[in-house]
Formats: sequence, structure tokens, C-alpha cells
Amino acid sequence: MPRKCFLLALIICLLLSGAVARAADSYAVTFERNAAVKMRDGITLRADIYRPQSEGKFPVLLQRTPYDKNSGVNFGLKAAARGYVVIFEDVRGRYASEGDWYTFKNESNDGFDTVEWAASLPYSNGRVGMFGGSYVGATQMLAAIARPTLPESAPWSQPAIITMAGRTRAAHSNSGSMSHGPLAWRRTHSIAPSATIPTL
Repeated sequence: MPRKCFLLALIICLLLSGAVARAADSYAVTFERNAAVKMRDGITLRADIYRPQSEGKFPVLLQRTPYDKNSGVNFGLKAAARGYVVIFEDVRGRYASEGDWYTFKNESNDGFDTVEWAASLPYSNGRVGMFGGSYVGATQMLAAIARPTLPESAPWSQPAIITMAGRTRAAHSNSGSMSHGPLAWRRTHSIAPSATIPTL
């Protein structure tokens, strides 16, 4: 558990990137339940959005989960009060989202489309970070495979099958993996060969 807390703290610190003073402020929070996120093939996924009730644009923390987005309430409220837009999305075919769920099949395209949607929200500053472990870690890896301009991510304990799927900008660690490299957010450089995840 301490390693997971460290990784989450790391991604939050990375997202600050010059907005430390604002993130230390306390904001009233507004909540939108089951926001529609349209995928390229017409399927609608549903997301819960927690955000500061304030003018301005804020960095986004995104989690795409098959485990029920309702589990994110406590974190969503706390992080939004500190100056983040927090989005928990049910992946395709799970809970509130449309479509059929096939393990890993749609996570690359759906992840890419969701990151683009999150970055373009009117209260988003365009910086999107993803976090979480297990299958949620896999959703980050597969979004990264969709194209190299991936968001910052801090996955841990991702399934071994994903570590064999291709290159990402994540570096292996004892607790799974975490992102590294220059912060260019959704406009990162090409994937470097040194950033491959080792086959287990």
C-alpha cells in the first residue's frame, strides 16, 4: 500500500507542473454523474466528474475502471478540493457504460478517445494524468500503445499480458511501473527504446 500511495503522490506532483500554489488552495467541489463520453464507434461510456467549483482551468486525473466508477467518490472529492478535475470512467460494457466488455480488446481506442475528451473539457488545462493498478494499470498501458502522445501515468501491478504488448513511456519498478521522461503531457516525444517494459 505505501508504494501505491507513493505512485499516486508522484503523479499528482507531476501534474502540478507550475501550479503548486493553486493546488494548495481549498475549493468547493461540483460533481457530475454519468457524463457521456462518445467513442469513435458511437458507443457511449459514462464517467463521474469531480471538479473545483471555480473559474479557470485545472489539470485532470483520469481513471478508467472495470471495477465500478462509484468507488472513486472519496478520492474525487478530496482531489477536486485541492484543484484537480478528477474523472472516473466505467470501461466499455461495465456498470453504467454501453457496449460489450471483452478483456483489453477496446482499451487502446477507448483510452485514447477518453484522454482526448478529458483534455478538451472547458475546465481542463489540457494536462491529463492517469493512475491506478491492476486492470486499471492496463488501461493506461493500452492507451499509451494507441499512440506515443500519451498522458502521464502511474500504473502498478499491471497484468503480465500487457507487459508483452509493446512499448510505452513507463519504466519498470518493483511495484509495477511508473511514468518517467520529460513532461510534454499529450504532446510527448516518440517512444524511446529504453522505455520498454520488460517481458515477464
